[in-house]
Amino acid sequence: MNCKHFVMLIITFAIISLFITNSYAQDYSKGKNVTASFSILGTESFVDKLDTYTPATSREKEKAKNFNTAFEAQISNLIYEKVVAEMQTKEIEMLPLNTLTDEILYGSSNFPVLLIPKKKIKKMGSKDIADYFFVFNVNVGDAIDLASIALSKSATPKITINIKVFDKAGNMLKKGTGEIKGDRPIKSKDFVGKRFDKLDGDYIEPLLEYLTPTIDKAAAKAVAGVTE
Repeated sequence: MNCKHFVMLIITFAIISLFITNSYAQDYSKGKNVTASFSILGTESFVDKLDTYTPATSREKEKAKNFNTAFEAQISNLIYEKVVAEMQTKEIEMLPLNTLTDEILYGSSNFPVLLIPKKKIKKMGSKDIADYFFVFNVNVGDAIDLASIALSKSATPKITINIKVFDKAGNMLKKGTGEIKGDRPIKSKDFVGKRFDKLDGDYIEPLLEYLTPTIDKAAAKAVAGVTE
């Protein structure tokens, strides 16, 4: 094979690969798409960076637990809404989140939880519930490790959204990752009263507002990874 033929072969392969990739995106827009799993990690650790106080009494511990539960649920809903909205710009519609309630377990935040996707998705695929199954794994972290700095009360958000798409047979077709670092640290003194209080649920909404720009960028990048 001469050099010219080799170059033509490479170009042909690249065109075919591009066609296949674009076909997947087109298929999503025409098929039935469902969320098979959504998991999130790091929310409690992130909150602890902003408020380093360790609850001492049983009442304080209960308040901290309630805060973390509510924060995890609200940021999960926010991230999911952002991802779905981004998919809609690509003409990809998702079936209702409760579509799989008779098939798999749902967590405390009302999202489906699937630890081993392939086997279960293959079983659900045989029932013609959906054409494509989406698995979301999210991490909320601190881009700069400040653990060794006492009383720093600051965190630079790093949002990571991983999306995997499976077909009816449980085969992974595509994966995309959006990992975005916040433009600046979120500091305890940025909040009302110049302090962040993880025992008070009123601080959740402003915290989500600070995190939203980073979430937006991570969602856009993750969705692009499975559609482009």
